[in-house]
Amino acid sequence: ELTCNFTQSTDFGSPSSPSLGPFLQSTEDDFDWTFQSTSTPSLDTGPTSDHTGSGGNYVYTEASSPRLPGDQAILQTKCFPSSPSCSLTFWYHMHETQDTDNEINTNMGTLEVEVKQGIGSWQTAFYVEGEQGPQWHQAIIDLADFSGGIIVRLKGTVGYGFSSDIAIDDVTFR
Repeated sequence: ELTCNFTQSTDFGSPSSPSLGPFLQSTEDDFDWTFQSTSTPSLDTGPTSDHTGSGGNYVYTEASSPRLPGDQAILQTKCFPSSPSCSLTFWYHMHETQDTDNEINTNMGTLEVEVKQGIGSWQTAFYVEGEQGPQWHQAIIDLADFSGGIIVRLKGTVGYGFSSDIAIDDVTFR
């Protein structure tokens, strides 16, 4: 089992420094995921704390300027061996601000988990888009269909507005 809570990891980092654990910030994207432990800077967007509420870190995509719709932030693993019982579990948060009529906007972007086997192409293993409410949600992804050496990436895509912050926390590979 490999766990990353973005505060410390089971195999990387230390309690005094934020850690990306098994992930690297991709160089094939437009911007990097940002560490955060409290609310995101834009009012009423993103979570107010990590998913446990314990004051730990999470990472998120800041959708405010200079970000543009369609900009992507990617966290990617190195190649690692998959097994018939391999799975990925993480928590995500996709909540945007409300407009003056107290209606939720429809500007939220997308969150994807993609997997690549060997030198093959990326395959989508998880996809969610749009407003998901003010709470954290758990994603459980079965990776058993992917054999041999695999690379996993988490891709956040900015929607149409500053309020489309996307956050992830407590990632576990089993």
